[in-house]
Amino acid sequence: MPYKAEFEAGVQAFMNRYTIYLPGTKGDGGMIDFDDPAYTASRNVDTAIDVPAAAVKAAWKPGPRPNHLKLVLRISRDYKMLPTGRRERQLAVGDGGADDHPIEGTYEAIKRNVLTDARQAGATAATAKGFAKEVLRRTGQKVEKSEWLDCYFLPWSRGRTTRMLLGNGARYFFTATMNGCSFLVTGPAAAPTVSHVNTTQAGDDLPGANVSKATIKGRYAAAVGTGTPGSSLLTKYKPPVTFQGRVNRYKEQPGEIGGIADPDLAPVDPMHPHRADINTFLVGVRDDVTGWEFFYQRSAVLPTLVDKPQFEEFEYHPKDYWQAAWMKGGFEHEWVIAGGTRSTVRQKQTINHRVTQCQRLNFP
Repeated sequence: MPYKAEFEAGVQAFMNRYTIYLPGTKGDGGMIDFDDPAYTASRNVDTAIDVPAAAVKAAWKPGPRPNHLKLVLRISRDYKMLPTGRRERQLAVGDGGADDHPIEGTYEAIKRNVLTDARQAGATAATAKGFAKEVLRRTGQKVEKSEWLDCYFLPWSRGRTTRMLLGNGARYFFTATMNGCSFLVTGPAAAPTVSHVNTTQAGDDLPGANVSKATIKGRYAAAVGTGTPGSSLLTKYKPPVTFQGRVNRYKEQPGEIGGIADPDLAPVDPMHPHRADINTFLVGVRDDVTGWEFFYQRSAVLPTLVDKPQFEEFEYHPKDYWQAAWMKGGFEHEWVIAGGTRSTVRQKQTINHRVTQCQRLNFP
C-alpha cells in the first residue's frame, strides 16, 4: 500500500508502525529566521511571528531503516509567509550576484539544482526537466504526484514562538520535530491556535556561555505563560505552576533508553555517556464533526550503524560529437546520464528509535 494511502487509512496505526522524522533545518523548510526583514509585517510581538495557514504539500520518503520514514515538503510554489511571498537572498548562478528565490524544501532544492546544472550545460527546458526526474528517481528522491498530500505546516524560529490559526483548508497538520521545544494549543477544536515555542538564544552555544537550568526554566515560563483552562501543552520541561491547561511531557524516563534493543547501536563514547536525545514528532488531524486532535510519537536519537547508499555524480553529456555541434548551432539535441552507480557503505549516524507508541495530546 502506498504511504499516503496507509497514512490516510489511520494516522494512529501509521505512527505505531513507523518511526517518523522531519528535520527542522532552514534547508528543509522547517526553520525560519525571525530577524529576516521579510517577516517584519508578520511579527505580532517582539518574540512571536504569526504564520498564515496556507496549505502546502508533504510526502513520506523512506529513511535509514525499513520502518523509518521522513516527511518531505514541497513548498517552493505553495508556501506563502506573507501576502507577497516569503523570499530569501541567494547567490545567482554564474554571476556571483544576489537573486531572490522562494523558500523551498530539500526535495525542491535538489530538483532545482539538477535543472540549473542541466541548463548550464546547454540542455533545453524540456530536456532538463526530464533529466531531473530521472536523477530524482535513480537516487530515491522522486515522489510520485499521487503521493503528495495537503497539510498545514508550522516551522520554528530560534528563540521565538511561531503561531498559526488552523482552519478547514487541510485535513492534516505538522510541525518540525521537537527535541526541546514546546507545542501549545489554545482555542476551540474547530479552529485552534497552535504554537511552536523555542527558548534557545543565539549566544547559548558560544564559548563561556553560562546557561543554567534556572535560566532555561525562566525563558520557558515567560514564553508559555499562564495559559487558559482550554490550553494544551506538549513539553519536555515542567510547565509554570500557574499554567491552567492540560500537559503532556516528553522528557526521557529512567530506563527507557536502555530498553531499546538494536544490535546495530554504536558503542557508547566514554567521554559522552549520555548519548540519547528525545525527539517528538507531532501530527494534527481534522475531523469535520469533532474538529482537530493531535497525536505524537517519542523517539530517542542514538548513534547507529546503518547501510547508507552512495551515488556517483550525475552529469549531462551529449550523445556524440555531432550532438555537441548541433547544440552550439542552437538545434535540439539529446543527453545521456553519466554516473549514477549505486553502492552501499556502512557507517555510524544518529537515527531515531521509537520509545513510545502513538500518544494523544490532551486536547481539547
